[in-house]
Amino acid sequence: MNRHCIHETLDDVMVVGSSAKMARVMRMVVKIAPSTLPVLITGPTGSGKEVIASLIHHMRDGPRLPFVDVNCAAIPESLVESLLFGHEKGIFTGASGRHEGYFGIAGKGTLFLDEIGELPLAQQAKLLRVIETREYRPLGGAVNFPFEGRIIAATHTDLEAMIDDRKFREDLFYRLNVLKLEVPPLSERRQDLPELVRFFRHRASPSVEFTDDAIKALASLEWPGNVRQLKNTIDKISLLADENPVTEKTIQAFTEGKRASPFDVLERLADEILTLECDNKVGEMEAALIRRSLALARGNKSQAARLLGVHRKVVERKFKSLSRCSADVK
Repeated sequence: MNRHCIHETLDDVMVVGSSAKMARVMRMVVKIAPSTLPVLITGPTGSGKEVIASLIHHMRDGPRLPFVDVNCAAIPESLVESLLFGHEKGIFTGASGRHEGYFGIAGKGTLFLDEIGELPLAQQAKLLRVIETREYRPLGGAVNFPFEGRIIAATHTDLEAMIDDRKFREDLFYRLNVLKLEVPPLSERRQDLPELVRFFRHRASPSVEFTDDAIKALASLEWPGNVRQLKNTIDKISLLADENPVTEKTIQAFTEGKRASPFDVLERLADEILTLECDNKVGEMEAALIRRSLALARGNKSQAARLLGVHRKVVERKFKSLSRCSADVK
């Protein structure tokens, strides 16, 4: 894969974000991309599972091999086998010729099975056989064909719960779950949101600017539809807004999202802080709050105290402690 193609692919997947949680996902992507082992991607609807699957494919195969995207939930049960494995001429009414299924089209590339939990049990058994034997047989055929590609499956459902309900095969789950990636919801990587807003507004048509207050307003909202909902909202605002740059007032007019509570924000910040590689995380966070509040207040301790919601004496005491630590280091 040439450098130009790599650049284009990485540009297309900027939607993954750069938070600590997504950084861990990306490190896994880089590790597993060269392999042909099955991959299972989990995460809520709209979180970017297909984007991750596409990135895995392009890091290994680039544009030279097919990436076949199949939404298992969108295929009528009566057509699943024919569409996946293909069929021979005359096997059913309307089969006027031989049809090559998705496995054949994927070839040595990637077959991405989105919403794998929606695959009927009968086809789950046949998919399991393909993974085990690396061969498939078209409907009505007498000859097996080799499958030399890679299978990536994705789901927003709890497959293990489906196993308990006898709606998903346990043996297939373990075959698919060789390499697992968990894509977190946008609510767990909220610091990615400003970056995502800037990315999507450049891609929108027409492209518009967003004021800092508008971006903060978007970042303060809950996004149950995750990255997909955010993108659709920005596309709508870009097309219909009467102002450019877009202000906080316009955001309020175009969105009806629930604002995140202070408790939710603190919980998410705590999750991020706990992933940092440093000693005494409590002390480091406290020191960062003092430094940041004083910077925003331009050294005014009373104003910094108001920002922190504490008494001025607390700021003075903490600041003296920080000063002593700096002196000790010197």
